Amino acid sequence: MRTVSALLLLGLVTGCTPKELALTSMTPLSFDAALSCASTRATQLGYTVVERKAPGEVYAEKTTRTVTIEGVGRKVIRDHLTVTVSKADGAIRTLQVTGGTEQAITVRETEQRRGLKTSDQVRADAGTVMAACKKQPGSP
Repeated sequence: MRTVSALLLLGLVTGCTPKELALTSMTPLSFDAALSCASTRATQLGYTVVERKAPGEVYAEKTTRTVTIEGVGRKVIRDHLTVTVSKADGAIRTLQVTGGTEQAITVRETEQRRGLKTSDQVRADAGTVMAACKKQPGSP
């Protein structure tokens, strides 16, 4: 029981106030091209595209750290990116990249998730996806 309490306490002590990052820009890319660009870039950065939550949205995550206590449970830290493409004006679409870091603690098959302070790596990765997908291919 002490080990379980220690694992849960560790999760509470190391947490910070969750702050999601959000970047928004316009893109001349078609709806499908913008989503494809986001999926490709996230994959190149080591993320796994997990699901499309809704039409026009790509969700990807990357496990950055795992701590396992044999027979008790584990703590997993994941970075995640969500890219949303929506129609704006004419041939221009709005591209939004949000990102964050979360912790999942699993103790005896029960999982609790909570947001952490967004990591510097998520900030850099979101900027990379935004820079690549907000412009026409081949433009500087």
